Amino acid sequence: MVTELKQPLTARNGHTLKVVLPCRVSDPGPGKQDIMSLADQEAMHRRWLNDHTSLPLAINLLLRRVAHLAFFEESYYDRVIAKVDARNAKYRHNVDGTPDPCQDRPKKRTRFPGQTVYCGICGMRYVFGGHGQRDHLMCDGARKYRCWNGITFDSTFAAKKFSEAALFELRQLENFNPIFLNMVNEESLLLGASRNTSLQEINRELSTVQREIENVMKFIRGGDASERVRADLKKLEDREKLILRQKDEIESAPNHAIVVPSAAEIMEVTESAFQDLAMDSFEFAKRMRELTGKIYVYPFRLCDGAPFVLRAKFRLRLAGLLPDKRIREVLQKPLERLLKIDLFDMPQRVVLREKILAGRQERNPLGHKITEREVAKSLGITTTAAQRAAALDRIMKQQGITDPYVLLLDPPMDYPKFRRHLHPRYHFEPLPGHVPSHWATAACSGPSPRITTAAPGFSSMSLEPAQQNRAGCGELPFWAVRSVVWIIHDN
Repeated sequence: MVTELKQPLTARNGHTLKVVLPCRVSDPGPGKQDIMSLADQEAMHRRWLNDHTSLPLAINLLLRRVAHLAFFEESYYDRVIAKVDARNAKYRHNVDGTPDPCQDRPKKRTRFPGQTVYCGICGMRYVFGGHGQRDHLMCDGARKYRCWNGITFDSTFAAKKFSEAALFELRQLENFNPIFLNMVNEESLLLGASRNTSLQEINRELSTVQREIENVMKFIRGGDASERVRADLKKLEDREKLILRQKDEIESAPNHAIVVPSAAEIMEVTESAFQDLAMDSFEFAKRMRELTGKIYVYPFRLCDGAPFVLRAKFRLRLAGLLPDKRIREVLQKPLERLLKIDLFDMPQRVVLREKILAGRQERNPLGHKITEREVAKSLGITTTAAQRAAALDRIMKQQGITDPYVLLLDPPMDYPKFRRHLHPRYHFEPLPGHVPSHWATAACSGPSPRITTAAPGFSSMSLEPAQQNRAGCGELPFWAVRSVVWIIHDN
C-alpha cells in the first residue's frame, strides 16, 4: 500500500519515480470489477503520489485476474453494511456504543449454569447464545458443525431446577451413623501418626540436600565455577524448595480429631452460603459449581415422536461448601448424590398418564368402569388429553419401556427441523478420548452389535458399529442399555 512507503520518496536514477501498482481485476460482467475500474485506481494513487513527491511519475500496472472478485459502489457497500449492523444489533452485549460489559472479564465469571454444562454426545461445553437467544445455552460443537446435538435449554429455568434439586437433597440428609463417626476418628488418628513419620523423612531428606548444596558451594569458592557445577547447584536448590513446600504443607495441616458436623449443621452452612444471593449473580454461580461439578446433558425424545428435549446428569457434592478441607474430603463420598434433572416441562399426557390409567381401573357406584370422559372431568382436563395419555401408554407397552423418553445417540433422520448433520460443513468431531464422566457404560466384548431404533410412525435406523463407537470401543451410556427400545441384533 502507498501509505506504507517510506518518506521522502526518491528515484533510483534521480529523475523519474517508477511505481509498480498491483491491481486485481475480475472477469467482465455485470457487478464485476473490470478493466474500466483500473483508471480510477491509477488516478487515486497518482493523486497521493503527487502530494508526497514532485518527481515525474512512471506508473506500471501489475494485473492479477480474480474471477470471483466483485466491485461495489461505495454508497451500495455502506448501505449493506448498515443493514447487517442493524440486523445483528440484538446479539451485542453493548448498546448505543456503550462499553462492552464482557470485555476483559474472565470466562469463569459468568452466571450459572454457564461454564458448567457439557454435551454428552461430543464432550464440548455448552455456551450462551443458543440460536440467537441470549439466555439459552447450546453445544459449542454444534455451533461449529462438529456435533449434531443442536438442542438448547433456558439457563434461568435450568438454574432454578438445579438449585431446587440441591435444596431437596439437602433437606433429606440424616445424621451419620455412630459407627461411621468412629471410623472417621480412627482414620484421623492414623493420619496423625503417618504425618509424624512423613515429617521425619522430609527432615532427613532436607538435611541431605542442604549438605550437598554446601559441598557444591565449596567447589565454587575454590575457583571451580564451570557450567556443570552451576547446573548441579540449580537442581539442588530447586529440590530444596520443593522439600520445604512439602514440609510447610504437612505442618500446616491440622492433626486434631475430625469432628463430623450433623445434618442440621451442614444444611445451615449451605443455606447461609446462598443467603441473599441472586440466581444470576457470579457468587451464586461460583458456589453452585462447587456443589455440582461438571454437568452432562443428553438429548431425549418422547417415544410417540414429540420434539427433542435435554436431560442432565451430575454428581451433587453436598459437602462442597464446608469450610474445613479435611471434613470435605472425608464426607465427599458419603454426601455425594447422583441426580438426573429434566431441563424441560413435561407435557400433560406424560404428567397425568398414571393418574388416568389408575382412574380407568376404578368403578362407579353401579359397578361399571369409569370412562375416559369421567376421568378427564375429575382431573380437570379435556377428553382428548386423556385419550392422548392412553395412546402414549399403549406405545410404551408395545415397546416394553417404563420411561416414555428415549435416549438419542445418533441424529434422527425423520425430523424436519433437525438437519444440522446434513449440512455440507458438518463433520462429527468429539473431543479426543471423550468418555462422559460418571455415566455407566456397557461392557465391550465380542463383535460390536448393530443397534436399531424404531418408534411408531417413524422409519427405523440401523447404526453401524463405527457410528456407535464414541470412545474407541462402542461404549453406550446406561440409559441406552436399560431402555428396551434399543434392540440388540447379534450378527
